Amino acid sequence: MVKKAIVLAVALAGLGTFFLPLVRVRAPMVGDQRISGWDVVKPGEEKKPRRDDLGLNDALDKIQGDFLRKQRREAPLAYLSLVAGAALALLRKDRALSVTAAVGLLAGVYSVISVYWLSGGLKAMVAGSSGSRIPIFGGLRKKVAEQVMVNPELGLYLLAAALAALLLASFLPSGKRA
Repeated sequence: MVKKAIVLAVALAGLGTFFLPLVRVRAPMVGDQRISGWDVVKPGEEKKPRRDDLGLNDALDKIQGDFLRKQRREAPLAYLSLVAGAALALLRKDRALSVTAAVGLLAGVYSVISVYWLSGGLKAMVAGSSGSRIPIFGGLRKKVAEQVMVNPELGLYLLAAALAALLLASFLPSGKRA
């Protein structure tokens, strides 16, 4: 009974991260963009036209699109693991719960790592975008690229922590043996 309660509490806490920012994209002239789980699944909305920024907006839009496509595979797997974990705890399927929690934790950790890889890709894309032949623009783009950052936000860390807690809770002894 205690194991069920712990698993359910962990699953609910982990599912609560769905609305928290998972990733922050920070770029000069554009500002901060925070992406949550809700942003990954909600229908698209129209973007406002922005001023010219040496191709930075195009690069950010491409990276955000790439990130959202990638997260449509990883983030739902992590959240589905939480839901499945809660259901398996209620059904007393301990071995399946452990496997589900391990798969979810792998997806969560991979999501955190992929954000750091994405940051490097964004910097390279911004530094090399719009292949201008004017040296001052190339130097300016490189300076801008140094200031561009993509970082995991609190929601992604909490999601990974909830998945780790789910895995640990899956190894707790059950109250009654069937």
